[in-house]
Amino acid sequence: MTPASDVFLSIVVPTYKRPKRLGPLLAALDQQVAVSPNACEVIVIDNCPDASAQQTVLNAPGRPRYFHEPNPGVARARNRGVAKAQGRFVVFIDDDQMPDVGWLSAFSQAALEGRTAVFG
Repeated sequence: MTPASDVFLSIVVPTYKRPKRLGPLLAALDQQVAVSPNACEVIVIDNCPDASAQQTVLNAPGRPRYFHEPNPGVARARNRGVAKAQGRFVVFIDDDQMPDVGWLSAFSQAALEGRTAVFG
């Protein structure tokens, strides 16, 4: 595991009752993190009151960090993700999305170039 002080990007994934979509997303993120020249972490914030994503995260490759945020609302989930992030920069991706090839490297490059906000 990478020491917290060395984490460059924290990828925050808020999720709500989509474990079937979350598994492939975490696998895709793991592939991009594995080839990233910068240290990255994946954080899953489970916003479902019954913690429906916990087992999916425990079985995911790459050891994503899991946190339960039972209070409803994606804003609360995202804020919890930011609070738990150890990276210098935070990247969000929703549980119903899949990153394109090069998605993470594009965010890394933008951060290295000094960009303070990037969307895409």
